[in-house]
Amino acid sequence: METSPFLVDGNNPYFFSGTAPLNEKIYGFSTDLGDVDSYYLDARPGETYLISVSGVGADIFDPKLVIRNRAGEVVASSSGMPGSYDPVISFKPELGGGYKIDVVNEDDISGSFPFVFSIQEGSYSNPYSRSYHALTDPITGLQDLETKASFDSAIGDSVLTKKELENLLYSAGDGGEVSAQEFNDLRVISGNLSSYLAPDTATYYQQIFDNVVLGSVANAHYTGGDLQSQALGDLQAGSSSEHLDQLIGKWFLGSDLPSPLLPGDAAAGKKDKIGVYAFAHGPLFSGPIEFSDINQGNLGDCWFLAATASIASHKPETIRNLFIDNGDGTYGIRFQAVTREWESKSTSHYWVTVNRQLPVLQFDPKMLLGVGSTPAKSPSDEIWPGLLEKAAAQASEMGIFEAIRGIDNNTNSYNSLQGGLAEGLLILQPSYLVNGTSNPRRSSIYSSGIVRSLNSWQEWNSFLSSYQAAIASGNGPAVIGSDVITDTALDSRPQSSSSVDLGFINSHAYGLVGKGDVTSELVIYNPWGPTGHSGFGPFVSPFAVSAASYYSKIVDQKANAISFSLN
Repeated sequence: METSPFLVDGNNPYFFSGTAPLNEKIYGFSTDLGDVDSYYLDARPGETYLISVSGVGADIFDPKLVIRNRAGEVVASSSGMPGSYDPVISFKPELGGGYKIDVVNEDDISGSFPFVFSIQEGSYSNPYSRSYHALTDPITGLQDLETKASFDSAIGDSVLTKKELENLLYSAGDGGEVSAQEFNDLRVISGNLSSYLAPDTATYYQQIFDNVVLGSVANAHYTGGDLQSQALGDLQAGSSSEHLDQLIGKWFLGSDLPSPLLPGDAAAGKKDKIGVYAFAHGPLFSGPIEFSDINQGNLGDCWFLAATASIASHKPETIRNLFIDNGDGTYGIRFQAVTREWESKSTSHYWVTVNRQLPVLQFDPKMLLGVGSTPAKSPSDEIWPGLLEKAAAQASEMGIFEAIRGIDNNTNSYNSLQGGLAEGLLILQPSYLVNGTSNPRRSSIYSSGIVRSLNSWQEWNSFLSSYQAAIASGNGPAVIGSDVITDTALDSRPQSSSSVDLGFINSHAYGLVGKGDVTSELVIYNPWGPTGHSGFGPFVSPFAVSAASYYSKIVDQKANAISFSLN
């Protein structure tokens, strides 16, 4: 049985298993005579459990605790401890396994009465000795009793976790819809949330909470892994609990999966494919981050993966710092928001949450349809490349890449990543971007103040000196984009990492991964992966190219662009 995110009524039980969430206080709410809130305990034989109901509500209505075994037989019950209406049971089962625990309102009083339910482990000489738990209002302005109770429960240690924020949001929809008071209280909490967040996750948690409560352009639709998205909309007073659940899923659980249509990589001769989502079991990271972790899948997003590979080679810590592991099978991933005025570095971070679901081939679930960390593209390999690619697809829906992508495809889909230039560097890290050729198609998307045209051998050497200086200062990530096929005899190209035979493919991007003397040699990585076979024949990756050969075959023909970051 799975753990429900929060107890709201008898149809949404909270399951206690092992040592967690034992010893935690869980809020419930009783409304009318006969109302039942149900919990489940996976008990160990001979272990003593102290089960209790307390709090403000328990002093107003008359709760009863009832414990039943799997056969439905009552094995213990309590209507109150001496001198109080608060029921307590010291329960020591002879048989282990599942037990159902009901909190029953036996008082003919209508209203919303919060109470604290808890199960504690251990031996107790006096099962009735415990401290009284009262509600507090640490944020001035909260009016809804249930919201107060939920927030009070969440901030026991003064720091709100992601799970506690989820529970707080779920509690607002426990009556079937979000009332006007609950909606207003969530907005009040949003304005005071920073005081209760840990520094390393504060920006992430604040943003996703605000996206649920205050709204986001990405809330317009919910895709959930389907080919077509459905209308959703921002949260408001009167929103249904189902509406709220989808927003929580979108921002906290990573359940708003991109459309699984992956357009084919034309440079590799691949056709469009529709995948199905499957759970990826591999570790997030396994060993050092390397450019060879990038093995492009069916999608034509070489522009993004080439930038990722180059950053992985020169600044692997940048890749690692894009991720926050939430410890629950979800991950926060950060992107840069870039304006058209690229001379000004962007410091705006935008977060999305992803889960471990990745698209796989429909008839071969052992192979990822998108990028993989090995040529086999197994879901059991480290999954950071696949999660980063999926997160970029999700983030496209926020419109934060529109200024530099030059496309009108702000959808939660892999199609939003199809085709691009060197903007991947800007999306993944704060950068100044320098364009290395005067190719009009490419130069048109770069701000005129930072385009560097190369019209002579001297200007080419000056450009390389600038790039060498960038590497020396730790700013080596760079991307090459090819507009021509430089060698049609691909099947006879030397299979050597030191080959000077370029073999560039038309409309394909490559990452610069070399750290050597780039004035005499460039080391280039094809995001298709290590040396292998494409739809056009064998390819070499990475390969080394002399500066003179690169200039004569590429730069002098105005058929290629180099872009690198100077941050």
